[in-house]
Amino acid sequence: MIKEKTGKQILLLNISNNYRKGMSVKQAVSRAWKGKPSQDVEYVLAIADSEVKGMFQMSNWHKDYKAPERWAFDAKEAPKELDKKYKNERFRMYGPMGYTSLIYT
Repeated sequence: MIKEKTGKQILLLNISNNYRKGMSVKQAVSRAWKGKPSQDVEYVLAIADSEVKGMFQMSNWHKDYKAPERWAFDAKEAPKELDKKYKNERFRMYGPMGYTSLIYT
């Protein structure tokens, strides 16, 4: 996770297994997760092949309608200043759920 100076946490999610050519990044990142992260997380960076593909604001965690044993969330575009800040960043992903446990300040 990254912690912005505003105190908002950003979760880095690896969408490499879900993301297919022609699919929207929003669709790939917002559903079918095995775990439900902390409510302190407000934003998510969608990462595929170590490259940031998009940034979204998260809200309303709920059971995934296509896979009820997994979680999904409602996503909307992140503010432009945050999206621009991370757009060309590269992150190496670790962990069994496809997110990094590192906190950046």
